[in-house]
Amino acid sequence: MKQLFTILGLFLIASCYVPPPPTVVGTLKGAVDTFTFIEPYDQVWTALIMSLSEKGWPFNVVDKESGLISTEMIYAENLYMDWQRIAYRRLRSGKHEGIFWYSRGRYLVNIIARAVEGGGTKIKFTIRFEATSDNLTIWIPWQSTGALEEEIVERIEAILTE
Repeated sequence: MKQLFTILGLFLIASCYVPPPPTVVGTLKGAVDTFTFIEPYDQVWTALIMSLSEKGWPFNVVDKESGLISTEMIYAENLYMDWQRIAYRRLRSGKHEGIFWYSRGRYLVNIIARAVEGGGTKIKFTIRFEATSDNLTIWIPWQSTGALEEEIVERIEAILTE
């Protein structure tokens, strides 16, 4: 009888485990994650820092020498993510049996800026998006649509022309 309770207890504990979802990093097909500017590195770096600071994002790393900028997790409501594609993809994959409205999102932003030959600057974004809702206990990874990257680049361009 003691063995039965032990086996039953182990089964219950094992059945409660939910493995973390795989991390999906990158952009959707057609979305751009790398941008090149003709302006020198120092000017683009300053404009990049200004554009990100305007958003009020919490930074983990800002290192001009290496060109690395990394944020802490940023929480957002329905921003920069294609919610309809997320729900469809999850339903089609068979990972969820119901329709979930992903009402909350979060993301980490990593940016690498590099000087390029000829005096220009290249910026590459790597953004890890995740979504969840009130009826889920896990965060579902998703790829960038490119909208956030384009918004930052547009602001950099505006600062460079001011």
